[in-house]
Amino acid sequence: MLAPNENQQATLVIQREVAGRRDSARSFVVVVDGKKMGKLRSGDEIVLQVTPGKHRVQGRIDWAGSPKVEVDLTAGQRAVMRLRSASSALRLDQTIYQMVCFNRYLKLEQVE
Repeated sequence: MLAPNENQQATLVIQREVAGRRDSARSFVVVVDGKKMGKLRSGDEIVLQVTPGKHRVQGRIDWAGSPKVEVDLTAGQRAVMRLRSASSALRLDQTIYQMVCFNRYLKLEQVE
């Protein structure tokens, strides 16, 4: 949810790692609280102003994505999250598993 008042905002930064071979030409969609907030290409980041409180963040690509990660922010707080492919293109066994388990294809973690 976007913040209505600048004094009551928190900042959520989602960064995408520079991609290797896997998914390097594809965009990842950032979803916050069930709403699409933007797309990330390799090496990009999105900076969002959100209301303080709990938010569920997820990365999506086609039918797959990352598990939802909950972040709890206070007014003025800044959280940084990093989104990436969960395995390399060379690990076919992992890639097939992640495609079958829809929310394991991408990895999203809070780094700050």
